[in-house]
Amino acid sequence: MAVITTTGSVYSWKREVMALCRRALDGKLSPEELAARWPEQADRYPLFRQIRDDVRDAVAHGPCPVSETRGAARAGSASERYLAVLVDYNLLGCDMPDRLSSLYREYLLTLEGLSEEVVARETVTLCAKLDGRPGPH
Repeated sequence: MAVITTTGSVYSWKREVMALCRRALDGKLSPEELAARWPEQADRYPLFRQIRDDVRDAVAHGPCPVSETRGAARAGSASERYLAVLVDYNLLGCDMPDRLSSLYREYLLTLEGLSEEVVARETVTLCAKLDGRPGPH
């Protein structure tokens, strides 16, 4: 089993949080499954409480990929929930301190014109920089 670290501590439950985000993005997570599988120890960290709230909101109200939204009313809230969980999922894939993840999460969620492509590009660039590699141009 791979060790997943962040801020110098071992988070053996980080993989479970990522899996729950993925299931929410795929529209396959129920509120009951979220409640049963969410790691209790994750709630001790503000970043993971934010992520839990995003996933809970998406599960309760139905995330919808931006590409599948139809009409102005649906395009707003459903796609915003989807993008929030997508940001969370992608940032969990980077090994960085929680505080940096929280700040970058806030930055991404306030970007004008946020889309799946922007989330992917921005998180790939950030992860590459943290790993000491040049990001995409």
